[in-house]
Amino acid sequence: MKTIRRAGKRWREGAPDHIVDIFDNPKYIDRYIIITTDRYDYNGDTYVSVLGTSESMGFSGWQDMKSHDVAQLRYKLGHRRIRWSDLPEAIRNYLTTYNEGSN
Repeated sequence: MKTIRRAGKRWREGAPDHIVDIFDNPKYIDRYIIITTDRYDYNGDTYVSVLGTSESMGFSGWQDMKSHDVAQLRYKLGHRRIRWSDLPEAIRNYLTTYNEGSN
């Protein structure tokens, strides 16, 4: 299984180990996109778990994306990367107690 490249330390400072990268796209209701280390292989592809959520987590959902699609998403949203500390507290609290593989 491939290892996923994490965002730099300054972006993830204070984040749990399972957080890879975080983006904010305010155009959408599920504006926060959080990429985790949770992944699995299936039919020759590696899938990565990604959370899309609103500020209050009233609208949120997990999806498993192919790793190459995650790479494209990260490239496309690179200018929207945010720090862990910029996430709303409700999301940080949820992700701090989240267990890999439990979504």
